[in-house]
Amino acid sequence: MNTIINSNSLSKSILIIQMSEIMADRYQDGDKVYIGKSKIYKIPIYIDLERFINPHISIIGTTGSGKTHLTKNIIVGHRLKMGYNIIIIDWSGEYNKIVEFINGNIYVIRNESTVEDLPKHMISGTGSGAISIDLSKLESQTEKQKFAKAAVDIILSDMYNSGPKAKLTNMLILDESWKFLGTDNELGKLFREGRKYGLSVVVSSQLVTDIKNEIMSNSACFFIFKIENMSDISILRGSGIISEENPSDLKRGSCIISISKQESSTINHFVIDNIDPFTIDAYNIKCGSMLVNISKEKFLQMIDKYVNNAEKRNDILLFIERNKDRADLSALIRIMEECGTDTSGIISALSELGIDVLSIIDAIGYNKGVAVNA
Repeated sequence: MNTIINSNSLSKSILIIQMSEIMADRYQDGDKVYIGKSKIYKIPIYIDLERFINPHISIIGTTGSGKTHLTKNIIVGHRLKMGYNIIIIDWSGEYNKIVEFINGNIYVIRNESTVEDLPKHMISGTGSGAISIDLSKLESQTEKQKFAKAAVDIILSDMYNSGPKAKLTNMLILDESWKFLGTDNELGKLFREGRKYGLSVVVSSQLVTDIKNEIMSNSACFFIFKIENMSDISILRGSGIISEENPSDLKRGSCIISISKQESSTINHFVIDNIDPFTIDAYNIKCGSMLVNISKEKFLQMIDKYVNNAEKRNDILLFIERNKDRADLSALIRIMEECGTDTSGIISALSELGIDVLSIIDAIGYNKGVAVNA
């Protein structure tokens, strides 16, 4: 006698379809930091460090594979969308433009500099929200190592003194970190204890073997770009960071992302076809002979805070959109005055955008026919 199994019974006993790509978490646009789309289903991939087992990121790949592009994406996204305080130890000065874009402070360390020239409150200080220690002007690797190590020591001390945090508030970027960390235990402390003190650490390297086991085991998010070293690929496979994916086949800008979340015992893998740039429109405001670059997101936040009338806000936005490449500061102030913002409010609002107070006062005086700085 033949047994006939209906479709419902069959579907429960046999896996007919298996997804070739795990569905990613879905967020409303603006909630988290967007990285790119998955290769197969073009699913938007966002990273949410709060949900990871550890909030630390390791980026691995050959020179020119896209590591720096991704790191800049992470910096801008976590500063402007998540409000993190960003600290960068910049070995070669390649992050200066990004730091300027997010209105941060750059500390250029030169041969005549001393450790005392380093900022003392990189985590606990309110500052501008972004600090870069530019080591590119130092001639010797030994001097770069000395200042990099001193900066990490200051960050550790500041972290402990500021006390535990309920949420992540700081991100430390250590691009090319293997060059100065050596056998020191400072980075291990940052990785082991960072979450407790609200700190996420991002490291980048060409080789897996450059990154110590302690760092690997405390990173919950890996971005794997093109790798041709087979021993490195074996290490990544053996640790479960990648599975069947082959990093040697990746094109420039494409990467494997490996994520370990708090609520799951499995590691999720995605292949991102291309790391997208952090898409933020920017406005250039002409202040005398200078152009100040301000992100659209930051400008909108300022308008929402200081201009209550929605119709008036639209007048300001229409002006800035029409003149986004070279908006005159005096003209912008005149529009804001017409919209009912008083002098005190204008100074406060434009100062928050990173425009020099004297330039603002001078432009206000110019509109009134008063040569303030004559």
